[in-house]
Amino acid sequence: YKNPAASVRAFAALNDQTVRLYIAGEVTAPVQQALDALPKHLRVRVTLMGEADGQTVRALHGRVRVASFPTCYAVPVASATVMEAVAAATPIVGSSSLSRDVLIDGLNGLVVGTRPEEMAAGFRAVLDLDLLWSRLSEGAGQLIERFDAHRVAEQYLALSPVYQRQPAPLNIR
Repeated sequence: YKNPAASVRAFAALNDQTVRLYIAGEVTAPVQQALDALPKHLRVRVTLMGEADGQTVRALHGRVRVASFPTCYAVPVASATVMEAVAAATPIVGSSSLSRDVLIDGLNGLVVGTRPEEMAAGFRAVLDLDLLWSRLSEGAGQLIERFDAHRVAEQYLALSPVYQRQPAPLNIR
C-alpha cells in the first residue's frame, strides 16, 4: 500500500542536487527499478535506511524538511508512520488515500497526486517557501493535539454505552 517508488520518481522530477531522499523500509523491485533509473548525480543523494525501528523513524522525521507519503490504500488510512511525521511537526506531501484525520491539505501538508510532476511540485513548494513550511509545521503541531492519549481515551469511552450510563464518580475527601 505504500508507494516509495513514487517518491523516488518525484525526487527525479525535482532534479535538485541540494536535496537528499531517505527511504525507510524494504527495497522492493519497483523501488530498485526507480532508483536504477535515477541519474548518478541524484542516485548518490538517496539513502536507503532499510527496515527502521520507531525510534529511528521518529529521529528521521525530526531532521527532514518534508515527509513523503504517496500511498495507494483502497480507503483513506491513518498510518502510524504519518502520525510520527505529524508528531515531529514535519510537513507532509501525500496522496489522497491518507485519512483527513492525519493529512489536511494546507494545514499540515499538501495533498497531491502520485504522478512525479505533481509530487515534485509539492516538494518544491514545501522546500522553497519558508512561510508555507512554517505554516504547515505549525499546523502539524496543532493537529497532533487531537491525538493526545487522554483525549483519544475519552473519545473511545464516549463511544461506549456502558460508560455513558455510569454515574459520575464521587469526590470523597
